[in-house]
Amino acid sequence: MTEENKHSFMNYTFQLLKNPDTIITKEFRGYHHFGLINIISLVCLIFIHSLLQGLLHMSEDPWYVIQLTESIKVTVSYLLPLCAVILLMNWIATKVIDKNSLSYYTEKLGAVLFYSNILLITSMVFQYYNVSLHLWMTDFAYSFISFSMFIVSYLFAARDNFKISFLLAISFYFTTKLIYYVL
Repeated sequence: MTEENKHSFMNYTFQLLKNPDTIITKEFRGYHHFGLINIISLVCLIFIHSLLQGLLHMSEDPWYVIQLTESIKVTVSYLLPLCAVILLMNWIATKVIDKNSLSYYTEKLGAVLFYSNILLITSMVFQYYNVSLHLWMTDFAYSFISFSMFIVSYLFAARDNFKISFLLAISFYFTTKLIYYVL
């Protein structure tokens, strides 16, 4: 395998599916660009998922205005805390352990959030074909986002400090809900 092929997004994706423990490790692997792609794709999938929910349940006349603003609210309510969590992890790590860069946490969080992307895509497919399991998949995907915050914080930022990791995950969850209700 050539060096150029080794660092392709498809190889990274297959590696996350086959053997995620090789990427989700404590050392920096240089996949921060792919982690950022996963985080951005998660935000886009949240927007598309929310928009798809409204398109499939068009019962109001100006559905596009209502659903578009609702989709933007949901997306912003997850985007702002995601950015804040990456910055907060970097700050926590400087206080608890050695200093790592923002790209380190982007790599780790993006790798873990890859599985939320898969769950949201599966949920959208189920929803499109009217399979009632899509509600469970949606709830599981959004729950896994908060759980991902705990995993990354516990393994990489707070390094085995349960209290800090728990507070980060809970604050992420409540911040997303608070931003949504404020908007």
